[in-house]
Amino acid sequence: MIGHMSDASPPPRAVADAAEAVRELRTLRDLLRWAVSRFEAAQIAYGHGTDNAWDEAVSLLLYSLHLPPDRLDPHLDARLVRRERAAAVALVERRIETRRPAPYLTGEAWLRGLRFLCDERALVPRSPIAEALDEALAQWIAVHRPEMAFEPRAVLDLCTGGGSLAIFAAHLFPQASVVGAD
Repeated sequence: MIGHMSDASPPPRAVADAAEAVRELRTLRDLLRWAVSRFEAAQIAYGHGTDNAWDEAVSLLLYSLHLPPDRLDPHLDARLVRRERAAAVALVERRIETRRPAPYLTGEAWLRGLRFLCDERALVPRSPIAEALDEALAQWIAVHRPEMAFEPRAVLDLCTGGGSLAIFAAHLFPQASVVGAD
């Protein structure tokens, strides 16, 4: 009967283990698909720079291959040598086994194109405020308050933590005096 739930178990699903992945997969595209499947099967949490399995896999694999974090497409079909596959798979497996955020594993976090060194002594640099500073706020001012369209002379980042937003503001507004206070 269509739509009827039976007592039968759901069909089995499979994801290759690490050894199979190193042995059988060949391209970055192959490894990305595998890493996403591994992350989904392991039900890891996100929220430290990425919010989904795909972005997490992209960031870890590009890092492991010494590729720029924003240049996936030209490399998707690149064939990887065994050592590259092993390093990439090991990093994915470490993310799953330790449940540590990816930036703590790689030692770096990216925020709106800026690289920040990162370790467990501080929170991972991440904030929707950076996106608002970069895009939304400027667009809103241009449309709703054009008389306010100027570059600020001073920026105060309260509760600055590691200072990533203050650094981002200094990059975005190079003529401004920027202070970060915790």
